[in-house]
Amino acid sequence: MTVDASLSSQFVSSLLLLGSRVGLEVEVLNPVSRPYIEMTLRTMKAFGVDFERDGNRFIIAPGVKGTAFEVPGDYSSASFFLAAGALYGRVRVRGLDPGDVQADRAIIDVLEEFGARVRKGKDYVEAERDELKAVELDCSDFPDLFPVIAVLAAYSEGKSVIRARQLRLKESDRVRAMAVNLSRMGVRVRELSDGLEITGGRPRGARIEGFNDHRIVMAMAIAALGAEGESEIPDTKSVSKSYPSFFDDLRGLLG
Repeated sequence: MTVDASLSSQFVSSLLLLGSRVGLEVEVLNPVSRPYIEMTLRTMKAFGVDFERDGNRFIIAPGVKGTAFEVPGDYSSASFFLAAGALYGRVRVRGLDPGDVQADRAIIDVLEEFGARVRKGKDYVEAERDELKAVELDCSDFPDLFPVIAVLAAYSEGKSVIRARQLRLKESDRVRAMAVNLSRMGVRVRELSDGLEITGGRPRGARIEGFNDHRIVMAMAIAALGAEGESEIPDTKSVSKSYPSFFDDLRGLLG
């Protein structure tokens, strides 16, 4: 079976998991978000699934074995709080393995590239505010970080360019969604076919549109923390897709 993965790695992961039950040979074309595929394979291996790999071709033998498995901390959810630390103070998130293969572990490298202070321990990552500078990034391997990276760029000195070709095909058109919201906050934004050009400054409070996209809502909540004036996000229900307690945890962080 051949699968075109130029739009999402989820097509690949679903077939790999199916193969662990029924057996399958899969050839992957044009993969994006490669670390998500690696995470799927690592989990399959932990559950005793046998597979052969030759580049982007996989032969999976059926058979899943029960095992004791510790679910790792989620870098996707943690990224919003780590960004808050880099922007406004200092935040430590526990339960994260700095050596994990999760795609969104890239937030560590991203924060360091912006100029934030990052510390890593055996089971935690900490981000602390410093002078942030503009970056140029291709987020194709970690597209879920795009919204929060755009927020970091909005507060960084200089002009950042952030790209990922699959961004317009997520829960929302995330390029458009972030362009709309950051523009409302007074940030200079230029929309590209595959990303954004963002000139950093001091955002101001605004009425935020969530686009029914959990990552847009969470990223813009972090953006609003440092904005001049009040911000309003009328519809926050979408966070239940991945992080139902996000606003409770954010309130706890703020004391």
